[in-house]
Formats: sequence, C-alpha cells, structure tokens
Amino acid sequence: MRVRVVNVTDLMILGEGHPHSLDEEGYKSLFTTDRTVVFNYHGYAGELRGLLFGRQGSNNVIIEGYCEEGSTTSPFDMMLRNKVSRYQVAAHAVKGAALHNDKVSVRQHVLISGFMHDTRKAHDYIFANGQDPEGCYDIPKF
Repeated sequence: MRVRVVNVTDLMILGEGHPHSLDEEGYKSLFTTDRTVVFNYHGYAGELRGLLFGRQGSNNVIIEGYCEEGSTTSPFDMMLRNKVSRYQVAAHAVKGAALHNDKVSVRQHVLISGFMHDTRKAHDYIFANGQDPEGCYDIPKF
C-alpha cells in the first residue's frame, strides 16, 4: 500500500481565487482526483469543506477535525474523540486503499479491527489512569 503525506501549512492553497491558491493542475498533482484524501485537521472541518468546495475530486475527501463533544481527560483522548488519532487516520487510509488495491481489500477488516482495538485500549487506559498511554506519541512501526 502506498500513502502520500502532504503537510499543508497555508490553507489558502486549497481554495480557489486566492493569491496563494494552487491552480487546478497543482492541486491535482498533490491531491489526485481519483483516490481517497484524508485531511487530519486541527480546526473545524467546515472550514476546509468551504475551501475545497468546487475542487475536482472533492467527493473523495474525508475531513476529520475538531468537534465540540464533551470534555477530554488528556491530549490523546482529545485526538480520539475528534477522530484524528493515528489509529483513526490509518483506518481511513486502509479504507481508501482497499478501493484500488486487492491485497489491502482482502486484509481491510483485520487491519481496521486492529486499529479500532488499539483505539479502544487507549481510551480505556486514559479513562482508568487519567493520562495518555506511554508510547502513544512514538513513531509507529508498520
């Protein structure tokens, strides 16, 4: 499975009509029009939806961002509640890849179940201990 990671530091490149905006060719070269694109955003998802409105391929975009739902107990708990933890992003990546890769499609259920199990374990640990599990910010090994 191949994954492309794009770090967007200037959100205005996503929209159209702004001086920083990518033209259609530049946008397609980064975000393709025929593959799933997952935005893991630190703000409200609606902000990005507005910028992406009208862009070709925007129907393939999944945006996870800040949700005002309850309180959190730790930084990783906030990521879990907002569906932006590495487990949840990986699950989106697997779902998107399964649409175009038979090997991933065959393993999709097992992989996503594993990610959701890790999500539940982290949540339970945080609830029981009031802090993030050790190693939850380490670089994952695949």
